[in-house]
Amino acid sequence: MNNPLIYCFLAGLFCGSMSLIARASHLGGQWTALMIGIGTFVVTLMGVIPHPLLPAAKPLAICLAAGIVNGLGMLAFGTLVAWEGMELSKLISIAWGLVLIVISVGAWFFFEEQFTASKITGIISIVVGIYLLS
Repeated sequence: MNNPLIYCFLAGLFCGSMSLIARASHLGGQWTALMIGIGTFVVTLMGVIPHPLLPAAKPLAICLAAGIVNGLGMLAFGTLVAWEGMELSKLISIAWGLVLIVISVGAWFFFEEQFTASKITGIISIVVGIYLLS
């Protein structure tokens, strides 16, 4: 598979399904985050085993930092999917909307990606959507 749109579809499908499956478990936030983390570890380990060469220390440390931040996000995510006071479709949509904003602004700041009028319009649309959902 050499088409990034296929991976966009798969990421959206699997991440969206993860929210639904996690809510169906009725576990608390921390247990939900832990079980998702274990499942993620097992699946990604199977992807690394065929490529046993160890990368350099700096990229590993940077990715470890990303993993720690992801773990904090998973704890918050676990709490959201276990939350009974609001619809799952609202909670996760708000969270993923904020993810899009953080990525857009972060990519502009750290990687000097263009901050185009269409991205600004998209961010404004997301903010309006979050307001309407909440």
